[in-house]
Amino acid sequence: MEDGPENLPKPRLSTHLPMPFHGLGGHISPMIHAAQNSKSIVMYLLLIPVFLILLPVYTAGYFISECLCWQPRWPKVIRQAGKKGKPIPKETTLSDYPPDVQKGILESRLEWCVLDEKTGKYVDYGNSD
Repeated sequence: MEDGPENLPKPRLSTHLPMPFHGLGGHISPMIHAAQNSKSIVMYLLLIPVFLILLPVYTAGYFISECLCWQPRWPKVIRQAGKKGKPIPKETTLSDYPPDVQKGILESRLEWCVLDEKTGKYVDYGNSD
């Protein structure tokens, strides 16, 4: 960033659509690196079944797993929050939760502090140790 934002590398664009070749790069490049660093014929003989049998099976399995798992998305209200002319999402308060969840939140309040907006002091719910 010392040189300015125009000198940053361009972001790599990719798709979230399932593609069979997404998982190949991370597995092929170490094998190619191992083959380049090893000058013995044994390494090449070991990589032949990997490239011919295991890699296509792995690629098919990876593609099936990508088809079964889809990218999660935030709700539309949250994605549009902060944009001009769009509604602001409602803030969540303690009273929005059921009583058993409220009790659990209050019992764990020592791990995160509740700050009163009006006074600027930490709120004590009477269960401090």
